[in-house]
Amino acid sequence: MEHQTVKARLTQNGTTIQEEKMEQVCIPDKVGFSSSVKIVEPAEKSIQMIASDIYDVWTEYGPDGLYKYFVEILKVNSNQAKSFSRKYNPDHDPEILTKEEADKSNLPGTEIFEKLCLRLPSRNEENGIWPRNQLAWWVMKYIFGSENFSFDILGKTGMIRDNQIYFSRSFCTSAGDGLNFGLASLDPSFVDKLPQHIKRKASHLERELGSDWGGDLALMLIKAGFIYPPKKELDLLISALKRAREGEELLITGIQCPDYTYEETGDSKVPFRYTFETLNDGVGVVAKQFVRVMPLVQQFLEAKGIKYRFVFYVADFEANSEENLQRVGLSEAEFHDRCRRSMVAFQNELPDIPMELKLFQVDFAGDLYRQYKAQAADLMYKGNFGAIRQNTGKDANHEIKFIAEDGRSFYNNWHGRKLTDSEVERIVIDQAAEYASCGRVFAEKFAGQNVLQIAGDRPKMQCFGAMYCNQPILCTKRVY
Repeated sequence: MEHQTVKARLTQNGTTIQEEKMEQVCIPDKVGFSSSVKIVEPAEKSIQMIASDIYDVWTEYGPDGLYKYFVEILKVNSNQAKSFSRKYNPDHDPEILTKEEADKSNLPGTEIFEKLCLRLPSRNEENGIWPRNQLAWWVMKYIFGSENFSFDILGKTGMIRDNQIYFSRSFCTSAGDGLNFGLASLDPSFVDKLPQHIKRKASHLERELGSDWGGDLALMLIKAGFIYPPKKELDLLISALKRAREGEELLITGIQCPDYTYEETGDSKVPFRYTFETLNDGVGVVAKQFVRVMPLVQQFLEAKGIKYRFVFYVADFEANSEENLQRVGLSEAEFHDRCRRSMVAFQNELPDIPMELKLFQVDFAGDLYRQYKAQAADLMYKGNFGAIRQNTGKDANHEIKFIAEDGRSFYNNWHGRKLTDSEVERIVIDQAAEYASCGRVFAEKFAGQNVLQIAGDRPKMQCFGAMYCNQPILCTKRVY
């Protein structure tokens, strides 16, 4: 690559927008996680490896751990590191970029940043930042060294139109936004059968389960499109597989959304949007995720000689809401009947996979579902989230606020009108209580059994199922 010095003026559609002032913050001497945790220098410098590191630190230790990583590894100044660590909140894990993808001449750096969760919210989004690619540039600076890549944000007026981003040493285009640094940064080298950064993640699986089991499990997770679990959840999965390896049956379960009407969005990140015009009786959006991943899960289990049983449920409890029944124009009995017909359609899609299919509330949980949901909601409104932090490492309050903002259009569609902020947050807590109730039912009904949950819907909601339950969960990437 040829180094060039460029100067790029960035504006937002020519409009004058007050630039965000750098927040002045006091950083405590000790961050909010155990002092025994040490941030270590990455073994290899590639943007894919660093993006994966950043995501792992965030899922394991939260914003405080991320702040420490930014300061100690990327050498970001403390104020900027504080801002980045609070604004970083991706809804998916960094994608695996193959050599073929990296070789594409039309894959701009901004798209790479998005795929690798390095693009922060923009100024027109809540809690946004300008320029939104700053974190990615700091990563590039770390990878290439400041002698090869550096940048400055200039301007004193406070107006974005008067500000400039000056790439004193860079590989970027003169426009400042087409950073196609390709293989030099992505380094999608392969070690054995696994991409390098997945090989690093798989090393924990290989240590605990052996090279064949660990490597094959990592490959299955990748092929199936599961979100790679953070360490707390990964350890639960490892424990379940160790029990299965000793001959104990592995019960694989999960809940599917009913077959609401939906439409395509044209957005590869979130390809579908529920319209909730009515309820069909076929294979719904979430059920299609199960159809896609179950053959791969079964293939892995049978290759390892694991005894298994599939038991899946449809979320018939959504008929408990009179508002929801009116929205889809059905009675409770009709709603349940269509859910049962959806179960038949689902089984027909996977004729070679033996499974049990039931309605969650009517056939399984009974009155416990309503009782446990009410109890969970009451606790959540009081700020009590049970064992969620202990079981997942997640900050439940933070997750609720993120889901409320990120899912606003989804909830507006569900309720058929524009909702207020407080209404959206109440709906999220109510839905979180549903997940908590289901998790508690699974924990009690399957007590003592070796259980693995599979989820095909919104990954951010899964942590609420851990309020009372510490069964491992594998969740696919978000599709709606």
